[in-house]
Amino acid sequence: MSEAKMVSGIGQFHTNEPDKAKRTPYLAISYSDIVTLVDKPQQVDKSHAQWFIPSTEPTRTYKKQEQHGRYFCLWADLDKHPPTLSKLEKMLKGIIPSDYEIYNTSSANADNQKARILIPLTEPLNFSDWVMAQQVLNSKLEALGIIPDTANERSAQPCYLPNRGKFYGSRSQRDGYFFKPLVAWLNEITVKRDELATQQAEISKAQQLATEKRAALKLSDAPNLIAAFNLAYTPHEILRDAGYSQRGETFCHPSSETGNYSATVKADSGVLRVNALSSADPLGTNGQGAHDAFSCFTVLCHNGDHSAALKDAGDNLLTIGGVSFNKAVQRDHMQKEAAKKAQQPPIPPQAQDNYMDENIDFDFVPDFGEVGGESEPDKAGQNRTSFKFANASELMNRAYAPDFLIKTLFESNALGQIFGPTGSGKSFVVLDMAYCIAAGLDYHGLAVKQGNVAYICGEGFRAIGRRVKALQNKYDADVNGKLFISEQPGAFIDIGVTSEVSEAIKEIGNVNLVIIDTYHRNMGGGNENSADDFGLVLRNIDAFLKPLNVAVLIVHHSGHMETNRSRGSSAIRAAMDFEYQVDKNSDTVTLKPTKIKDGTTPPPMHFTLVDSEIGLDHEGNAITSAYLDSKAGGDKTGQDRTKRKLSARDDAILQTLNDAITSHGIEPSAEIKAKFGGFDSFTGKLQKIVHIDHWRDLAHKTISVDADTEEKRAASLQKAFKRCRDKLFNDKYTVEHGQYVWRFFEEKES
Repeated sequence: MSEAKMVSGIGQFHTNEPDKAKRTPYLAISYSDIVTLVDKPQQVDKSHAQWFIPSTEPTRTYKKQEQHGRYFCLWADLDKHPPTLSKLEKMLKGIIPSDYEIYNTSSANADNQKARILIPLTEPLNFSDWVMAQQVLNSKLEALGIIPDTANERSAQPCYLPNRGKFYGSRSQRDGYFFKPLVAWLNEITVKRDELATQQAEISKAQQLATEKRAALKLSDAPNLIAAFNLAYTPHEILRDAGYSQRGETFCHPSSETGNYSATVKADSGVLRVNALSSADPLGTNGQGAHDAFSCFTVLCHNGDHSAALKDAGDNLLTIGGVSFNKAVQRDHMQKEAAKKAQQPPIPPQAQDNYMDENIDFDFVPDFGEVGGESEPDKAGQNRTSFKFANASELMNRAYAPDFLIKTLFESNALGQIFGPTGSGKSFVVLDMAYCIAAGLDYHGLAVKQGNVAYICGEGFRAIGRRVKALQNKYDADVNGKLFISEQPGAFIDIGVTSEVSEAIKEIGNVNLVIIDTYHRNMGGGNENSADDFGLVLRNIDAFLKPLNVAVLIVHHSGHMETNRSRGSSAIRAAMDFEYQVDKNSDTVTLKPTKIKDGTTPPPMHFTLVDSEIGLDHEGNAITSAYLDSKAGGDKTGQDRTKRKLSARDDAILQTLNDAITSHGIEPSAEIKAKFGGFDSFTGKLQKIVHIDHWRDLAHKTISVDADTEEKRAASLQKAFKRCRDKLFNDKYTVEHGQYVWRFFEEKES
């Protein structure tokens, strides 16, 4: 064994994996080479220190080591105040009767004598046996009050070799007697194997139960496809199928270079979800949420393409009564439509056969006329039909008043689009409209019809929350329970998905505007240049969204070559009741009407993007977004503004200045009165100044920062206060001179 060549490398970034841009061939090291290093350790920075993996398989990929690794050594990493080497050696002799090497790590010191243990094996072990032996070793050390780092149980975890630091020592036993853990620890390893067999049996049982549940699935079991998928599948199944390794309720992703089982499955409000901590894990969320089974399926099987995942799940993975979920939804919808027509005469048998044909689409209208002979008369002796004509004179005399959702721009129940190139500001425009309608605020001077808004977001998920916060800063109006934003795109070419969207909108209630941003991301496959594919999308919108009495606003990109028209099929524009183009030139965003089907064409609207601070990061730096303001600079009351609206945080800090002036304010000096005008006015005579330190002390109490040490917290507070102080000064809310500050004051008109 002592001459078996185990994989080794220099520094944590040393890799020779095929998928890496920078590759360096791995080194090989034998146990006898390691013994030499214990006696004559390297003395280098850790970034250049040598490590080894106790396997002869030349890879740092955990999955490959688990499958092909042959392990020649056990090891332990003790970095939490282990005993001295002499005491540790005595304890180790009570655990194993064989050779070993013990040495201090490069970061060891007198107060924390960090150390590593190496135990050579007589025969190589495969990973499943080796990891059990590692677990037994760790358990025996823990029983002695020694806390090992259990990362040594990972299949490709590097063990750093002897590297002399300020505090280095070693202990060895070199009698040529190597360890046989499968013999010496037979009882403990047998228990581990039984536990593993029990776990595998539980997994098999869970898989069988899931299969049975899928077979018994009914449409009534769940309100939509995603809920049905989460009933029928568990995250465990999706992760295992994607190559994840499982230990109980924890998982390690297949391309992991740390081998950490950092993904955990837990129940959240009755739904199993995966919380993945590793940033290298495709399911990693950086602590922002967790994945249910369908979300795992979307990320791991469809690279995050929500629309493709919905279609695949509905067509192939979920079945209801022997047919696909999507087909079952279509049939159910057709049956409900048939029930609505119960007041009409019975459909002739021949038409019934056609009407219930599973290949029917929603454009089919059963023929109530002649079917193989004379049509049946009703009791009055007249033929009934749902197709009618209206007298032109009657139409002219009908009262009509436009029901505008936004005055002059577009009406309720209309279908329209806003298009423009990437970066033109079209999403800012429609989100501004959505916010005003939800809050019941005039849209840049135009009256709105208040109602709830459903915003189906296909892109820019991370930014949209910040933009809504910026709008809240601007309007200072509450849209809680009025503006709703989807967590994933739709797929309107798919009838099943469109039905789900419709049901979700019904659950919100009182919705009068649905925004689809963008058409491309919410199409769900298909070709936006195809009139036929757009026809499918339009059919589904007409069948499922229009009956909800909502206006539908589609956000679309402009053409690649013809930027003055929307991209794709000309059928898109032809179907619209209204259309607007958004363009950006320098700092001006323009909204220009390009089609108004009925009514007067409104004039273009011009906006400018205004930066808005929405919070601070953990270092005290400002987090910003933006909102649109009328180009003329007028606020929502139409008055000219001399100051930008403050964020809630800045306003709170400004209030602490008022408090500081009230508590510690003094009369301004003659120098200040001479240098700064206005102190002789009625308002100025009441003005006091205060030392900046008094303001800073009160302001720090209102600022919330995230820091792990008091030193970092103090620095973040200082930085946040300085940033806000500068902003208030630049925006003419405050005046400073030397170490004193006061409020900027203006004479009010009488």
